[in-house]
Amino acid sequence: MEDHEPATSSPDDSHHAGASVIERGEKLNQARRRLFPHALCVGLLTGVLAVAFRVCLDRGEEWRSHFLAWAATAGGLGIASLVVMACLVVGVSLWLIKAICPEASGSGIPHLRLVLSERGRLNWRRVIPVKFVSGWLAIAGGLCLGREGPTIQMGASLGAMWGESHLGKSADRRTLVVTGASAGLATAFNAPMAGILFSIEELHINLPESAFFAAMISCISSDLLARSILGQTPVLQATINQIPPLESLPFFIVLGILCGCLAWLFNHSLVFTTRHLTFQSFQPNLTKVLIAGSTLAMVGWYYPPLLGGGIDLSNRALTGEGTIAWLSAMLVLRFLMSIGSYAVGTAGGIFAPLLVLGGLLGLLTGEISQHLFPTAVPEPTAFAVVGMAAVFASVVRCPLTGIVLIIEMTGHYALILPLMVASFTAAITADELHVAPVYDALLESQLATTATPEAITESAGTR
Repeated sequence: MEDHEPATSSPDDSHHAGASVIERGEKLNQARRRLFPHALCVGLLTGVLAVAFRVCLDRGEEWRSHFLAWAATAGGLGIASLVVMACLVVGVSLWLIKAICPEASGSGIPHLRLVLSERGRLNWRRVIPVKFVSGWLAIAGGLCLGREGPTIQMGASLGAMWGESHLGKSADRRTLVVTGASAGLATAFNAPMAGILFSIEELHINLPESAFFAAMISCISSDLLARSILGQTPVLQATINQIPPLESLPFFIVLGILCGCLAWLFNHSLVFTTRHLTFQSFQPNLTKVLIAGSTLAMVGWYYPPLLGGGIDLSNRALTGEGTIAWLSAMLVLRFLMSIGSYAVGTAGGIFAPLLVLGGLLGLLTGEISQHLFPTAVPEPTAFAVVGMAAVFASVVRCPLTGIVLIIEMTGHYALILPLMVASFTAAITADELHVAPVYDALLESQLATTATPEAITESAGTR
C-alpha cells in the first residue's frame, strides 16, 4: 500500500477563496446601491396609496355608522334601505372583480405568489384601481375583510409599475414587486418590521439577498410617510398593567393549542367556501349578492360592531370588555362572517379578521383560566394580545411575522415570551393537524378549479 500525504490547501487556494468572498460581498453591495433609489421610490408611492386607502376606509366606516344610525330610527324604510344599499355595494364591488380584474379578488397574495414564481402576470393597470375601489366598497360596506390584502397587492403592483418604467427587463423587477408588497403590509398596520419579515417568511420565492435590503428600505420609507400623516399611535389599544408571570406559561401553551385547532377549522372552511363560490363565472351571481347584502343589512341592524375590518371589536377584546358568553357568541358569529365575506369574492384581506378571532379566543381563554386559577392568571387581556399572534402564526404559518406584527400594533414588547410560546405552539399544532398554510391552500384551490386565476386574467383581458 502506498503512503499518501494528507491533502492540504495551498496559499493560492486560500487566497482564491478569500477573493471569492470579497467579490461576492462587493457584488451584493453594488446590488444594494443599485436598488436603493428604486426601493425608496416604491416605498413612498406605496405609502401614499396605502394612506389614501386607510383614510377612505375611515371615512367610509363613518358614513356606514351614520347610515346605520339613521336606519335604526326609520323603521321599515330603514331596513329596506339597508338591504338595498348593502346589495348595491356588494354587487358593484363584485362586478369590478368579475368583469375587469379577477386577479384582484380576495387578498391577492396567492396571485402574487404565482407572479413571483413566474407562473402569472401582474397587470398593475387593472389591479390598482380595481383593488382600491372594490376593497373600499367591500370593507366600508361591512364585509369582514382586512385592508392589508389590498395594500399588499397594490404595493406589489406599484413595484411592478416602477420596474416596468425604470428597469426594463432587469431581474430586479421581481425584487421591486416584493418591496412594494412588504411596504403595503408595513403601511397598513404601522408595522415596518413585520413587513420585512413578511417578505422573508411568505414571499421568499427564489429571491436574491439584495431583495431583503430593498424590502427594508421600502418598509421604512412607507412607514415614515404614513406616520407623518396619520400619527404614531399604535393601531390597537391594549390595556395591560401586569406582565404575565412564568406560572401562566402553561395556559399560553393551551391557548396555542386552541389557536392551532382554530386554524384547522378556519383554513378548511375558507378553502371549501372559496372553491365552491369563487371564480365560478365572470359575472356576479345575483343570488350571492342578495344573500350577502341581506346578511350585512340584518347584522348592521341588530349589532353593527360585527361589521367591517373589526378594529373596534379587537380593541374591545384588548381592553378586557365582555363576558364569557358574549365572547363565545362573538367568536362564533365573527368566524362565520369572516368565512362568508371572503367567499363572496370581492377584494379584501384576512389578516384583520384573523386578529379579531385571535383576540376573542385569547380573551375567552384568559377569562376562563383566571376564573379557574386566579393567582396564575392575574390579567386576561394579555391573552387577547397573544391570541392574535398565535392565530396568525397557525393560519398563515408565519410565526415571526405574527409576533412582530402584534408587538408593533400594540406596543407591548414585554409580552415577547408568551407571544413566542403560544405562537410556536400554535404553528406546531397546525402542523400536527396537517393544516396547510392558508395561502398555499388557497392557491392550490384556485389552480384546481377549471378557471384558474391566469385563465381568468387572460379571458378578462380580451373583454
